[in-house]
Amino acid sequence: MVGLQLPVSRIGTTRPGRFEPRRGRLTFLMVRYARSGRREDFDLLAKEAMTFLRNRVCMEISQYRDRLPEDEVLQETLLNIYRYGKSFRPRGPRAFEAWSSRIVRNVVVRFLGRGGGPICFLAEIEEDGSPAPPEADPFQRVLLRETRRHLRRRFALLLCAYFGAFQALTSLQRRVLHLVEIEGKKYREVGEELGMRSEAVKMVVYRARRSLHAALLRAAAG
Repeated sequence: MVGLQLPVSRIGTTRPGRFEPRRGRLTFLMVRYARSGRREDFDLLAKEAMTFLRNRVCMEISQYRDRLPEDEVLQETLLNIYRYGKSFRPRGPRAFEAWSSRIVRNVVVRFLGRGGGPICFLAEIEEDGSPAPPEADPFQRVLLRETRRHLRRRFALLLCAYFGAFQALTSLQRRVLHLVEIEGKKYREVGEELGMRSEAVKMVVYRARRSLHAALLRAAAG
């Protein structure tokens, strides 16, 4: 990251007004920064939100096998808050927690895209627990497009891995799987067509599926 080190050591000391909800202090500070765009307002927000953001980052990256650089994820999260503060929409006293959690999640997704690893997504959460529409602001639309592109790349890699694993099966396994999985035939019907007992067909299907599963696991780990 170039040109911005967050958070800075010199923090503003402005005190919030009396109207500030006690449980919504971070949202209050975020609104103040979004309106003013002043660096000192951001510094105060970053200082007070640091514990929440770090905990959120740790929770997100703990879901993945590969260890991501916690400090770098946190730094990029702060940078995104700094850059896209104008897109913040306060919808309740916990709006900052919900909004920044989505930013953390998407930063983690981008890091995984750079370094590989599995993907899983947390639900988009609003302050009242309801799903948040990703189209709510321009920043979320950009993140949604990026997530979709990332998923398309991952799905293409999965299809390539599956094709290679399927080709590695025996000709009998490929034939039986095609009849069962694609044509939807019952084991008895496949047995009659290939001159096999139903129990033998079941065993072929079981071994073929197990081979595919093992091959995909190796591909994911590689």
